[in-house]
Amino acid sequence: MKRSLCLIAFIPGILSAQTETEATEVANKEGEYVNMPSLHVVESTTAIDSPSAGFATPVTSLRFMPSVDVQSRGFAETQSDVVIRGGIFENTGFKIGAINLMDPQTGHYGAELPIDPLMLSTPRVLTGTSNAMSGFNASVGTVSYSWLPITTGGVAETGLGSDSLFFGRFITGYLTDKPVFMGRNMGIQVSSAYSEGNGTIDFTDNQFQRYGVRLQLSDKNSQTDIYAGYQKKEYSWPGMYTSNPTYKEAEEYEVAMLMLNHTQRYGDDSHWSIGAYARKLRDDYELQQSIPGYYRPYQHKTHISGLALEGQHQFGNEIVLDWRAEAYADKIESTELTYAGFMSRSYWKGSALLGKQFAAASGDLLLQAGVNYSDSNRDEDGTGPMARATYNIHAGRGFISTYAEYSRATQLGGYTALGSNPGPGSFAGDSELGREIADNYELGIQWTCCNFTFGGDIFYREHEDLTDWTYDSTQPRKLRQASEMDLEVRGFETFINWSLEKKLSISLAYTYLDEDPTYATDNVDASFYAMNYPTDRFTGSVVWTIIEGLEFRTDADIRHQEKNALRTSGNNAELFSASLAWETPWVKGMTLAVIMDNISDCDFQEFPGVPANGRQAAFRVSYTW
Repeated sequence: MKRSLCLIAFIPGILSAQTETEATEVANKEGEYVNMPSLHVVESTTAIDSPSAGFATPVTSLRFMPSVDVQSRGFAETQSDVVIRGGIFENTGFKIGAINLMDPQTGHYGAELPIDPLMLSTPRVLTGTSNAMSGFNASVGTVSYSWLPITTGGVAETGLGSDSLFFGRFITGYLTDKPVFMGRNMGIQVSSAYSEGNGTIDFTDNQFQRYGVRLQLSDKNSQTDIYAGYQKKEYSWPGMYTSNPTYKEAEEYEVAMLMLNHTQRYGDDSHWSIGAYARKLRDDYELQQSIPGYYRPYQHKTHISGLALEGQHQFGNEIVLDWRAEAYADKIESTELTYAGFMSRSYWKGSALLGKQFAAASGDLLLQAGVNYSDSNRDEDGTGPMARATYNIHAGRGFISTYAEYSRATQLGGYTALGSNPGPGSFAGDSELGREIADNYELGIQWTCCNFTFGGDIFYREHEDLTDWTYDSTQPRKLRQASEMDLEVRGFETFINWSLEKKLSISLAYTYLDEDPTYATDNVDASFYAMNYPTDRFTGSVVWTIIEGLEFRTDADIRHQEKNALRTSGNNAELFSASLAWETPWVKGMTLAVIMDNISDCDFQEFPGVPANGRQAAFRVSYTW
C-alpha cells in the first residue's frame, strides 16, 4: 500500500546511526531524493503515523521512535513534550529545510507545527555533532524534516472514534507537466484538517483545526518552497501542567507561520540552502477551566522570525566543508511573564566543520573538526568545539560504519523559565538563569547487509547549568520552580531492523539511560522533567502485508521509568498501538482502516501526577486520487 493511500504509515528501511549529518535533500529527475554526504542521523522506524485520536500531526510519527520520548498531556496530538536521550523538552529543537524553529515562550510549544505531515519527509533525529552543527538553541537533539516534492493527486479522509470523536482531513496537490518558470516546474498544494472529541477521561474535551498552502518551484538541481500555515487548538486535561488533577486545566492557542526554503545543488555533490520564517503564537491558559482567569490570567503572544543559510562544499574527493549561519529575533506580550527584565531578544549562531577523507584498508577514514559559536543581545555567548572520526568498511555485500565523536552545544532559557514570577505561585521562574552547556561524547557502530541492519551507540553527556522544573514540599505554594542543575547522562542504544520481500518488516530497539543530578539547592523532592526518563525502554514495530491489499501494523513501547515522588501510577508501562487497513477492490483508491492506541488501557503517567490517556479506537475511510 502506498503511504498516501492508506494514511497509516510509511516505515523507512532502517534506523541508523549513519555517517551523515542532516543534509538538505533535493529531488532528482525521477523525483527521488539525493542525500548529500554528511553526519550522524537517526531515522524513524515507527509503523503507525496516523492516530486514533483524530488527524495526524508531525508529532504522531515520533511516538514510538527509540531515540525520542514523546511525553503527552493527554494524547500526543494535544500537547506533547519531545525529549531526546534523557534531556528535557527545551533541549529539543525542530528544523524544516534550512531553518530551525523554536518557541521563545517555552519548549512545550516547540512541536506545534501547523503543517500536514504528508508535506514533510520522514523525521530524522540529529544528535551529537550533527545537532551541534545544524541545530539551534537545543543542547541535546533536533528533529529535522525536508519538504517533499509536490505531486499531482490528493487524499481525503474522515472517520469516527470512541469518546464522540469525529475528524476529517484533506490534502491535494498539482504539479505542472512542463517547466513554466525559468525552466522549473511549478506545484501547488493545499491542506485542511479538523477534529473534535470528548477525550478518554472526564474534563478532556478537545477541538483542533489546521490549514495550509504551499507553492513549489523545482528542477533536477533545485527546489523552492513557500508555505503558509495556521492551526488552532482548544483542549483541557486535569492537572496537565500542575500535576494536580483537582485543577481542571485548559488551554487554547493559535499558531500562524510563513516559511520560505530554497535548496540548490552545484558541482560534484555540493549544495547550499536558505530558509526564512515568521511565526506567531497566541496562548490562553486557564488554571481552572470553569473559572476563567482563576488565580491570575495566563495570556501570551509570541512572535519570532529568522533567517538561515547552510551548505556543504566538496573540495575534490577528499576535503569537505559543512557551514551554517543563522539569526533570529523574538518578542513577547504577556500578562504573567514579565520578570525577565526584557520582552524581546535577538540570537545568532555560526558553525563550520571541515573534514578530510583518507584511504584505509578495506574502506575509508573521515576526520572532521570544527566549532560553533552562539550569542544573544541579552545573554553571554557560547562556543562549542566539534570533532568526529568515521571509519567505513566495505565487506563483501555488507557495509560497516563506526564512529567516535565529541561536541558541545549551548542554549538559552525561554520566557516561561526566565520571566515567571519568582514568588509563590503555580509556576515560579528565575531571571538569573544563564546559558546552558552540554558536552556529548559518543561511540557507535552500524552493520548493514542486504535486508538486515544492526547497530548501536554508547554516549555520555554532561550538562552544566541545565534548567529543570522541580517540586519542593517545604514550599507547597511553589508548585513548580525553575531550578538550575548540573546533570550527567549515560546511555546505550541498540537496534535491529529486518525486512522480507516487502511482505514483512520488523524493527526492534532497546535504550538504557542513567542520570546523576546535582541541583543548586538541596530542597528538591521531585523533578517534573529532567529526572522523568525511562531507565530501560524496549520499542518494536511490525508491518505485515497479510494478503494483497490487507496490511497490519503495530508499535510497542515497554519501559521502566525512574521513580518519581509525584507519580501516583506505577513506574512500568506497556503501550501498544495497532492498525488494520484494507484497500477495497470495488473502489480504486479507497481504504478502510481501524486504529487503536493504548490497547492495554495502561494508566502510566507520562508526566508525574498527570492522569494518563485511556484506550482509544477509530474507524476511518480514506480516498486517494
